[in-house]
Amino acid sequence: MLDTIHLSRAIKEWLMVSRSSVRRFTVATGLCLVAAQVSAQDATSLPAPASDAAVPIEIGIWTVNSEVNCGPPELRLPPSDVFEMHLVNNSELPVMFIAQKLFASAPILEMDGSVYDATSGGFLVQPERVVEVVIRTPPVGEYYYACFNPGDQPTPKSTGFILVVPRE
Repeated sequence: MLDTIHLSRAIKEWLMVSRSSVRRFTVATGLCLVAAQVSAQDATSLPAPASDAAVPIEIGIWTVNSEVNCGPPELRLPPSDVFEMHLVNNSELPVMFIAQKLFASAPILEMDGSVYDATSGGFLVQPERVVEVVIRTPPVGEYYYACFNPGDQPTPKSTGFILVVPRE
């Protein structure tokens, strides 16, 4: 099956060999049309999701010089009934993950045995562990999250937003 990397290389090689600008344009256009057709076929051949749950989102947690970082800084979610969140702590330290507004407006449906702290609005994620949570999607809006060592304050590198965007 053709993919865009191979098509891109083929276009570059053909353009270097070909001397006629009309011929280059024709060949490049033809290859782009083939790539679009292959991409369309790939997109239509994807299986339907097994449930209404969206693809799991993952928030990574790591340390650099003992400073907690987490990301991505922004996650966009389409509105759906539920979504699964994976909090992946790749550091050697326990890290607190909080998202008070998110958890206050979206009920937690399932947890993997971790303990939710209602006071802080989050979880203590143990070193080298993954916390998996299934949540009912909150209303459209912006939800702040932060990761930090217990007893410390979040920094700009350890915060982010989950955006629930309206249906188009």
